[in-house]
Amino acid sequence: MSQLSKLPLKSSILKFIIMHVLGRKGRRLKYGILADDFTGAGDVGLQFRRSGFKVTIITKLDVSLAVEAVKGAGAIVLDTETRNASGGEAYKTVRRAVEIMKESRVELAYKKIDSTLRGNIGSELDAVLDATIKKLSLVAPALPEAQRATVGGYHLVRWTPIEQTEFAKDPLKPVKESNLVKLISLE
Repeated sequence: MSQLSKLPLKSSILKFIIMHVLGRKGRRLKYGILADDFTGAGDVGLQFRRSGFKVTIITKLDVSLAVEAVKGAGAIVLDTETRNASGGEAYKTVRRAVEIMKESRVELAYKKIDSTLRGNIGSELDAVLDATIKKLSLVAPALPEAQRATVGGYHLVRWTPIEQTEFAKDPLKPVKESNLVKLISLE
């Protein structure tokens, strides 16, 4: 568990996940992480690497690549490149990515989302839940070090509702809602 202290504070959710893993009779689970863009894939991969995991980032949704990668890695990151896709396309791609993870024998999945809520969060969470038997997801986009917090279900950037920030003017995926439940439900 000493490796947990190496993780930066922003990785508290990852610390929780990794603590769950290390508490399983000394055996590490195989993690599968879904990211909607390469930057996010690299970021989450780095956090797992800093905690001692061998990580492979896969940029092509291919079963054989994932099966081989998971054999030698503690964590595989699938970059779906769905941030700027339509909601329907994001759903199909993420659903396929989850199926690939299942075929690869990933034991625990983590869906990374952008801390400024850009992308197809609702569609992608629906795809993850529909492709598994799970009917519950934890959504935690806060990143206090970057002045991003969720208070009372509302996401804030620099203590301003995100819909009133520059992220509401994003040319590809503007964020028009600060209430997380409403934002996820809109898709």
